[in-house]
Amino acid sequence: MRFPIAATGFACTAAAATLVLSAGTASAADGNTQTTIYTLANPGICAGIIDAGVGHYPDSAALGLTGMLYGVGPCSVELTFHFKRQGDGVTADYTRKLNGPGAVGTSKDIVQPGIGIWDVTVTSNGASFGAQPMKIDIPKYEG
Repeated sequence: MRFPIAATGFACTAAAATLVLSAGTASAADGNTQTTIYTLANPGICAGIIDAGVGHYPDSAALGLTGMLYGVGPCSVELTFHFKRQGDGVTADYTRKLNGPGAVGTSKDIVQPGIGIWDVTVTSNGASFGAQPMKIDIPKYEG
């Protein structure tokens, strides 16, 4: 089955935006919370368009990945969310593996880097470009 790249990219972007919006109420300190990364995968001959998103709950962050790996497989790519807290520079990394070719993604994945304002970047273990920095404010749970 063949998918037009433009239509698939739009669908993936819409799915990631829905994930991010459903992850929790945005805080005033939040910046961009969704980005697209174009990446090569291996060991097969695959290239991917992956939408990555980050949202938050009290004391937690929600990670999301959706997209397509196009090519001849099997192939896989590892994407890492790098969190760096503003102010003290504390870091946390979360890596997720996507297998293709075909539609790829993760469910809403909850992680706990800690409270505070975080700069978040996404990198690939393959050659990639396009990912823009994201920023979220993870509030303390006040239950």
